[in-house]
Amino acid sequence: MNCWTLFALRARTPRVALATLLLFTFPFVIPRSSFADDAAVKAAKELARKLGAQVDHKKKLQIKMNDVTGSMQVPDLEALKKSIAAELHSIGFRVVADSSYDLSIQVSLSKNLRGLLLLAVYSSDEKESALIVPFEPTDLDPGQWLTGVHLDRELIFADNSPILDFACVGTGTSCQIMVLHSGKVSLMAAELNYPSAPIPHEKAWPRDMRGRLTVSGSDFEINVEGTSCSGNVSHVEAMKCNPPGDHPWIFNGPRNESTSGSISGNQNWFEWTLTAGPNAIQPQRSFIYSIAGLEVNGEPAWAASGADGKVRVFPEKGSEPLGSASGWGSDIATVKSDCGAGWQILATQPVDRTEMDAITAYELAGGEFRAVSDPMEMDGPIVAMWSGEGGGPARAVVRNLKTGDYEAYFIKVGCSR
Repeated sequence: MNCWTLFALRARTPRVALATLLLFTFPFVIPRSSFADDAAVKAAKELARKLGAQVDHKKKLQIKMNDVTGSMQVPDLEALKKSIAAELHSIGFRVVADSSYDLSIQVSLSKNLRGLLLLAVYSSDEKESALIVPFEPTDLDPGQWLTGVHLDRELIFADNSPILDFACVGTGTSCQIMVLHSGKVSLMAAELNYPSAPIPHEKAWPRDMRGRLTVSGSDFEINVEGTSCSGNVSHVEAMKCNPPGDHPWIFNGPRNESTSGSISGNQNWFEWTLTAGPNAIQPQRSFIYSIAGLEVNGEPAWAASGADGKVRVFPEKGSEPLGSASGWGSDIATVKSDCGAGWQILATQPVDRTEMDAITAYELAGGEFRAVSDPMEMDGPIVAMWSGEGGGPARAVVRNLKTGDYEAYFIKVGCSR
């Protein structure tokens, strides 16, 4: 693949020459706080959609970003780059950060007499192309853009048999790992000879079975499809289970709110009833794959991954969504942090069980989602992901495609400046 500088492209293609002229003729200096706002994010998404209409979806993309004006802060520039990458991902592209890319796209921010503009330049099939999206910045408090986030993963446990969920019992060095398998729950305590208890079931488990393990102090509760059980870690073998049936799964919110969903039949999604708002005639039922509590503008809310492929955020009391997104994976979780808006939504990618997966952190602002982290690639598909208690680290289970093992990770959010 040939690599061309903007000056070389200017000499080869009239269309690119015009774009280059716009960049270098009007590099006005503008205030630092005026870039990374809603208008810039919308322009970045529009640019990504235009790229999507012209670039081969089979190609892996690399995005390079620079500011020709020389006045944008690095976090702002990275925020725009992440918005472009997230939008491209949502329409079926794979954006990579390593050298495995098929097509490199140079995105530059500049200004002409009419305002700001984003310019994308790329070369494909020996043809150079350029796309331009102009926009006008809006006033915005820059403080929320000065801090981005990064994701970290901590491997907790690995096994060659399927893992549905896991939990850490205790704190610090005294933490013991409890693992929920498809047919049993076990405490990984060698000194106790790994106590476990079977999970009763009358019918064969479905192929895509789901399970969740929650711990409160020394008590634990499990949900596997329509079976619910509870017990104490000091006597795991004495776990008691309810007869199989339509037992609701309970999900906790950020302020001790709770909601529930039920798995019915052989489906792997929940039937969830939203709390009716003050003007609602009746509660609204929804079919969801995953749900997690968070706060939006200081108020409790729920992020739900619908069976229709869309992720929506609903207020605690109301059925009208505060925002929605598409193109994400089915598994979502939320984490509370000291970064950005204070709560981040973690989302997987729309891949199947034969592909590598990745997790990206998003925030909801002004009714729109924006990516606030780079995708964190995992070593295989994510088969389960759940929110931690009280906004703590999320839990993710990955099937490593190289080893075949199931790996249990804590997913943590850290601040990047």
